[in-house]
Amino acid sequence: MKIEVYPGKGPEHNKWRWRIKAGNGRIFACSGEAFHSRPNARRSLAKFLTDIYFVMTESAEMAARAGKLESTLDDVIEAAK
Repeated sequence: MKIEVYPGKGPEHNKWRWRIKAGNGRIFACSGEAFHSRPNARRSLAKFLTDIYFVMTESAEMAARAGKLESTLDDVIEAAK
């Protein structure tokens, strides 16, 4: 996994974005918007990662209560609703 905070291109050359790439180079998450500063883009990324951690933690706890050994994607999706 690779996390990148990078400057925009073209008309957004003075704004910042973030993305997360899988090991195969494919992007599986991105900021979806441009930020006026690198620190703002990094804060957005930190919030995203915190939210994902929370969802995964909640999902794992739900799975443990249900007697499952590991959470499934369905558990993660359900916890995010």
